[in-house]
Amino acid sequence: MKNKRLSLGADIAYMILLVMLFVCVAFIVFSENVSFNVAALCIVFAILIISHFTAVTFGLILNTVVIFAGFSWYLYRQFSYGIPIQSDFYFWVIVTPLLTVISNTIFRNMLQIEEENIKLRKWAQHFSIVDDMTELKNIQAYEMEFPVYQRIAARYKIGFMLIVWQFRYADDLKRIIGKKGMEQTVAELSKVMANTFRREDVVYILSKDPYEWGILLLTNENSEELLKTRIKEKMQEMDFSEILGKNAPRLDVRVGVHFIEEDEDTPLLALEKAKNKLQYDV
Repeated sequence: MKNKRLSLGADIAYMILLVMLFVCVAFIVFSENVSFNVAALCIVFAILIISHFTAVTFGLILNTVVIFAGFSWYLYRQFSYGIPIQSDFYFWVIVTPLLTVISNTIFRNMLQIEEENIKLRKWAQHFSIVDDMTELKNIQAYEMEFPVYQRIAARYKIGFMLIVWQFRYADDLKRIIGKKGMEQTVAELSKVMANTFRREDVVYILSKDPYEWGILLLTNENSEELLKTRIKEKMQEMDFSEILGKNAPRLDVRVGVHFIEEDEDTPLLALEKAKNKLQYDV
């Protein structure tokens, strides 16, 4: 609704600007002193450009300065040489501030529309539960589904585990293979990992800075080392030569595991505990 109002205001201001520019051109065509009016129009456009990149207040101040300077010059000529003030000058005195206000209104409305669209995109991204690049569920989905897994584990007395893994030396890796290579590697790794575990064990992309994956598992606590080994072995089996070339660097991950007791953790607290255990995977 706000976007529609801003868009309508910008359209109306744009049409008024076109009409006023047409009036200016017609005025120049039918005026006797064409050179003066063309110069005045050039000054008007210069003020419009400056006010476009600053603010309407600065544009109006600039208008006032130009008008005051023009009046001072004409008054000097009138008192010194008896040359009267040109009637065309009064036209530009009225038109110039109006054009400044109208053009700035268009720019301000369009800027607000752009800001509103950015907010809407961020809002949509925030509430989206699937990451576009990896096609994995994101941290919003993780926070939503964590209590469901927790209740199932409590009801059926099943172990509940969160596994988190990251690239080892992620910053160095990104510098070596570049942003595009990193994204392709992450997408391929996400696809493989999603097919490594059971269907009910959903893999999440929890962060992109640094890239971080997680998985919620209903399993026994003594399977911790087995699962960590499975993740690392799967990583070693993957061939990234098509993406990174023949001299692809060796990719490795560090894994953190947190076994969740009944009603012990919130989603983010459990994630923080699992991430803290990453440092012990050396």
